[in-house]
Amino acid sequence: MKILVIATSGEWMENVAHAVRRIRERLGPVISVKYRRDVAVDKKEVEWADVILVDVRGSLGPLEALLDVDKPVFGLVGSSMALTRVGKFKMPRDVFERDRAKPPPAFVSDVVKSLGSVLPVGVLRHARNWALLVEYWSYGGVENLENMFLLLLKEYGGIEVDYKPPVKIEDPYLYDPEMGPLYELPPLDPAKPTLGVLIYSRGHRPSAERLVKRLKELAQNYGFNLLPLASYGVNNLEAIRRFFVKDGRPVVDVVLWNQWFRINGGPFMLDPEETIKLLKTLNVPVLNAVRLNYTDVEKWGELEQGATPTELIAAVALPEADGVAEPVLSVAPRRTGYAEEVDGELLAFNVVEDRLERRGEESTKLGASEEKEQRGEARRVCDIQLPAWRRQRGEGLLPRCVWNFGGSSEENEGGGLLR
Repeated sequence: MKILVIATSGEWMENVAHAVRRIRERLGPVISVKYRRDVAVDKKEVEWADVILVDVRGSLGPLEALLDVDKPVFGLVGSSMALTRVGKFKMPRDVFERDRAKPPPAFVSDVVKSLGSVLPVGVLRHARNWALLVEYWSYGGVENLENMFLLLLKEYGGIEVDYKPPVKIEDPYLYDPEMGPLYELPPLDPAKPTLGVLIYSRGHRPSAERLVKRLKELAQNYGFNLLPLASYGVNNLEAIRRFFVKDGRPVVDVVLWNQWFRINGGPFMLDPEETIKLLKTLNVPVLNAVRLNYTDVEKWGELEQGATPTELIAAVALPEADGVAEPVLSVAPRRTGYAEEVDGELLAFNVVEDRLERRGEESTKLGASEEKEQRGEARRVCDIQLPAWRRQRGEGLLPRCVWNFGGSSEENEGGGLLR
């Protein structure tokens, strides 16, 4: 079976390659995969494929016309879900256009349930397969991706294989490299500052977990407690209230942000007023440990602006509108050479070592007890200047945050995404 994966982020690429390798070790050369990160995909590759999987968030560009083909096309997330068509099943446009702030599996599950009573059994089978594919992809990991491909082999390739249901890790949770997901606050050393980190759950877990493992090593070197909080983005505020606040007071001294978009709702960019209320309760610095999805480390070193416009907006400008300050690159893809399993150059997401260590050291100093005493109770002064009419429309906040630890951001070495 020939499968074309069109995914603008390379985050899944490494695990896709592992999954393909595992299937071939068991079943032989039953599967070929091309992983493409550009929406301007070659028409010949569309014609080559038996099945097409799409993860494109935002503009679909030429894909809508290019993928209007008589073969299974499954949109896995965001706007690409509107491309789904297989057999006589096609994603209902009116359903998709009801934009809901839900993770893709929940959204697709609701769609399938709503159509269950009106679709013929054969067509409903395609819809249910689509729901499973979205779950496999969304939750990510080698095991889920392997079973995703096995489902495709059985349902659309005519190969008699078994596949397991998706492995789901319910979020939000605290991630511990040794113990895995934790759903209760662990004991913290009151003599040490506590660093909270807001990371991604689900499909972005590989890079997020590598970040946490390195931060745990740095925690031993620099002497801080570490609370890595994994959230999908839609439920960020719920996650922060549950794990970073206890009895109305913060349990963290500094927070590192390692996601994209806005704090409330991620890409859905929900009510910023709720973010303001929560940050006032939290009353601690929130620093940007930037992650890049498209620009690899090598290219980042060459680009004057440091990243693509999309990344600068999603990873720097939008978080800054919520008061997430001092962007420093912490996670990015690296090129590791050609991989036949994905028919392209493989990207592996990992920490940017020197930058992350500097971010950890700065955060520890900022949260240390002697500096908290110097700052007193007013640990953070944040003047959010937003005209009333923009506040009512929920448009971008324009924060000017001053940390009371020795001057403006320009005067403190370590700020800035570019270098």
